[in-house]
Amino acid sequence: MHNKRIITLTTLFIIVSAFQDIASTKKLIVGSWIFEKFDFPNYISPNSEEARNANKTNKGLVVTFTADNQFISSQPGGIKANNAHHVYRLLKDGKHLVIGSTKAGDTLEIDKVDAFHLVLYSEGRPGIYFSRKPAH
Repeated sequence: MHNKRIITLTTLFIIVSAFQDIASTKKLIVGSWIFEKFDFPNYISPNSEEARNANKTNKGLVVTFTADNQFISSQPGGIKANNAHHVYRLLKDGKHLVIGSTKAGDTLEIDKVDAFHLVLYSEGRPGIYFSRKPAH
């Protein structure tokens, strides 16, 4: 009987912890974020032409995550692909984010999120650094 109670409490704790991870990540991610830079893998120098061009091309990009799971990216005067509206969802671990439909969505790892910074990563791609856009 005592073992069943321990197992039940442990299971409950794990479930509650998972929901807290999602809730705390969601609370932090909601808002607008300004593109800062790409963090390229070690074999690409941050001073390389490729890195400079990628960072320059995305300058001015703002992404917004809304409380109702809308993802809006906007870059006035920038590249067309950076002006988009999709849905997003957090996976149960609170550390992965899917942007777009379930079948064709892009899954990103949330490497860091706090009140001021958001870093997204996807295997084989550079990390993407954002800073929170100040509220006006």
